[in-house]
Amino acid sequence: MNIQKNKIPLLTEKPLVLYGAGRHGRLLVRSLRSLGIEPVAFVDRSPAGKQLEGLPVDTLENTIARYGRDGVVYVPASIIYLSDILGTLRRNGIPDANVFSADISLYYRTGLVRNPKIINDEEMARLREIFMDMIKFVHNTCEKYDIPYYLYGGTLLGAVRHKGFIPWDDDVDLCMLRKDYDRFFEVAKKEDIAGKYNIHVTFDPDSPKTFRNLLSRRNTACWCWGTANERCISIDILPFDNIVNPDGFLPRLQEKLQVFLLSCVSAGRKSEWYKRLLKNIIPRLTFKKMLRGVVTFSNSKPADYVFYFCGVEGFRKARTFPKKWLEERVPLEFEGAMFWAPKDYESMLTAMYGAKYMDLPPVNERVTHAWKSIFFGE
Repeated sequence: MNIQKNKIPLLTEKPLVLYGAGRHGRLLVRSLRSLGIEPVAFVDRSPAGKQLEGLPVDTLENTIARYGRDGVVYVPASIIYLSDILGTLRRNGIPDANVFSADISLYYRTGLVRNPKIINDEEMARLREIFMDMIKFVHNTCEKYDIPYYLYGGTLLGAVRHKGFIPWDDDVDLCMLRKDYDRFFEVAKKEDIAGKYNIHVTFDPDSPKTFRNLLSRRNTACWCWGTANERCISIDILPFDNIVNPDGFLPRLQEKLQVFLLSCVSAGRKSEWYKRLLKNIIPRLTFKKMLRGVVTFSNSKPADYVFYFCGVEGFRKARTFPKKWLEERVPLEFEGAMFWAPKDYESMLTAMYGAKYMDLPPVNERVTHAWKSIFFGE
């Protein structure tokens, strides 16, 4: 790729730091090097002292101490956590001018800067109508079949603090224990009499999903920033699996094994050679069965804790909770309707957001997810 450096000044005028030392970060640094651009470091939540692709991995605090708040340009190197990264940088006083969150592949090719789409009030209202329709479908199905579910994450926080959506939030999080999660998706398809939803079960042979089931609304489309393809508008229903000892060897091994299997099944042309090789010689369904085997094993023994595997190594502890938090429920109001929440929601919210979770964050930290486009259907 032959691009003059003066066409990409935002990537060359100051030292470049990639925020996110994961798979996407590896691919990004290789692409930058193909353009003759050498980043100086990665920033990540991981402890300082590690290396990735020959570059040091440091904390944001150490990077600020070394370069100052405007001495480098930060490039978010995560497909999933762009909004979280932008919020963290703003919270630490990094000027927006020192953050390059544009579509880098387009910038490589053309020099054009296309930033994430800002959803307007009308679009947000329509998006939430679709979300509420799907939440009610889950609630009604679970009530009919006596399947426990819970508001979770930002949706739980919204119910407690706002009695509805967090004003700047644009997604929905629900959770279930694994046994209830599997039951729900067994019955959801036959309850969708009108055919309004796409219901993909991960371990079905023809499912495009790899490690998590999906409930989405048909005849809609959205394109999240950093992803390769459009998908239908969906809500997150997260399965929690048993974990015997959160700090033990077995949970760490389980997480590493799940991450490895997932990276093999989704390996692309820039992935490690051995992962591409394994993907070519082992059928996709076999990888899914191996992932399912790990899940089955983790739930085969009684446990005092549960955790949600999100597909990214290093987030296990942040998503591990005492199982007793999900044993009793209470109804909470959300957008004028009543839905189920963990009885001890205060402990869960404190673990996730800190003791001051009822306080509103500063305005510059109220970030939404990043979108390229969104379509609501007819």
